[in-house]
Amino acid sequence: MKATITFLSLTLLLFSCKKDYHPMPPPATPPDKKWVVSTFAGNGDKAVVNGSAMTASFFFPESVALTPSGTFYITDVGSHRIRKINSGIVSTFAGNDNFGIVDGDAATAQFKSPFSITITPNGTIYTSDDNDNRIRKITPAGQVSTFITLPNNGSYLTSDPQGNLYVSEPYNNRIQKITPNGDSTTFASGFSYPGSIVLDKDGNLFVADRLNNRIKKITPAGVVSNFSGSGTNGSSDGDASSAQFSPDMNGMVIDSKGNIIIGHLFAIRKVTPQGSVTTIAGSDVLGFADGTGPMARFGLPGGLAIDANDNVYIADIANNRIRKLAFE
Repeated sequence: MKATITFLSLTLLLFSCKKDYHPMPPPATPPDKKWVVSTFAGNGDKAVVNGSAMTASFFFPESVALTPSGTFYITDVGSHRIRKINSGIVSTFAGNDNFGIVDGDAATAQFKSPFSITITPNGTIYTSDDNDNRIRKITPAGQVSTFITLPNNGSYLTSDPQGNLYVSEPYNNRIQKITPNGDSTTFASGFSYPGSIVLDKDGNLFVADRLNNRIKKITPAGVVSNFSGSGTNGSSDGDASSAQFSPDMNGMVIDSKGNIIIGHLFAIRKVTPQGSVTTIAGSDVLGFADGTGPMARFGLPGGLAIDANDNVYIADIANNRIRKLAFE
């Protein structure tokens, strides 16, 4: 009898629970992620105003670089300065109101039109100038010196984990490699007005070969090949052999999956490791608007930076802002 009562009690208990049982609905399908553009810094005024990111002003910010600790450095062409963003505060890192070339400490050093910028792992900053043919070196403390003099101005820079500098020379149609000691060699040549350059984790260098309307790839051994682009001037998306680029290729970065993110005219495009191209934000239309990918508008995307979470930061030159592009 004791066993029967136990079985009966268990049956009643299960029946009681069943009456009140309401199965949980299946979890909702997460919404599709989208590329979203927002303003990271700058109020749009063409001026030199320091302070909080959203109230500060820039004067044609050309290029942006990012340290692993999250500090941004911006070449602010119109103000002849290197600007800095740290913990949401914009300040002047080096340079002043004077248009010139003077080495020295941060406050007395002078730049003409600081252009491309890169930061090596030890925190050393290198910058080129759109109105001078010298590459300047800036220590983390802001001490400015002349690193090397090139034949022409307006070079594009990147650097590798060993601190070597790579210089894209548009007027000489070549890429130079310069050691931290200043020893220079031609790394690759045979381009037509090369622009931005970026290195992947394997040491391959990618070049915006602008007048050839292609992105070229250079192996660590210096072997050059076509990576993406048909060679036809345009802006059509597609696979590596059919996609089109115009000479309006600007900054480039590489994300953790090996995709190249490139500024192209008034848009941002993604190039996969296979060379396929899609437009992910902006369009062929000049403007200013935050929002999801195709709805966003840019003034003129210049140099790009990328953080550890693959968020991309864009020097939006004509809008005098730093924009952020996130996949969320």
